[in-house]
Amino acid sequence: HGVASPDLRAFFSRLRSPDGRYRRPTEHAERLLVDEAARPAPQAEALRQVLRSARDVHASLTHRLFQEMALGSQVFQETYGMEPHLGCESYLLRYDRSNLPPEHRRALLAWLRAPAHRAAIFTNRPSQPPPGHFDTPEAELGARLVGLEGLPLVGGGGLGWLAARRGLPEETFLKPSAVHTLAALRAALGDPPEVALEAAAALALEHADDGGWRPLEGAMVYVFEDSAKGIESARQALACLAGVGVHAELRSLGVAEAPVKREPLRTLGAPVFDTLPEALAAVPGLEVIGP
Repeated sequence: HGVASPDLRAFFSRLRSPDGRYRRPTEHAERLLVDEAARPAPQAEALRQVLRSARDVHASLTHRLFQEMALGSQVFQETYGMEPHLGCESYLLRYDRSNLPPEHRRALLAWLRAPAHRAAIFTNRPSQPPPGHFDTPEAELGARLVGLEGLPLVGGGGLGWLAARRGLPEETFLKPSAVHTLAALRAALGDPPEVALEAAAALALEHADDGGWRPLEGAMVYVFEDSAKGIESARQALACLAGVGVHAELRSLGVAEAPVKREPLRTLGAPVFDTLPEALAAVPGLEVIGP
């Protein structure tokens, strides 16, 4: 339609917390849009309602429709216990495109069959939490899309569950928190989700070692990331391990095409690849044979 998109970078920059990260962005947005502006009371209250209900499926029609499209009508109904209205399959599964070609997925799964090789997915995306907490299985749909649904997964749901158990804000343990990588490492070792999450928090927050970290002594930990937050999380996690006498080596590999993502990755010293297959080629023994 020829209308330029708004440039919101200045506004987004003001959402950053003093340490330069986006923490509690909804609260910061409310302060900027409502508290710092002279608005009539009804207008201010309307803005507060929009911001505070933005992710409330019972109050925001936009969020409700978005969630049904993202999850698909059947999973939406199973997750929320609400009647779907669109009759659609998951847009995540239908329209997202895997950046892991089938031959590289097969090579990765073959590599994982070696007894000493382990892997886990760690993501800030919403995920299925342990019992007693609510979240949505978006990360699981992503894993299914790329054919890695068999891997252990530590996402927003599990970390939100952990934060709730400790009386902390829901986003507390998402990367760049060390807890996120630590939980993924324990999940990769085969621990159940609750055990992995609790052990990670105990180590990061109380320097408590339950003895389950010993298999990581001398390990090489590869992290594939399109965000600097994941690399920061991994660095802090290995520092926590070193604090209890478990020494592992980290190799961070960036995967991004956009300059806005590549530069922060390079700043942390990670080599940056355009595609995931290029990054996977840096792992010894992970070889693609044939198409």
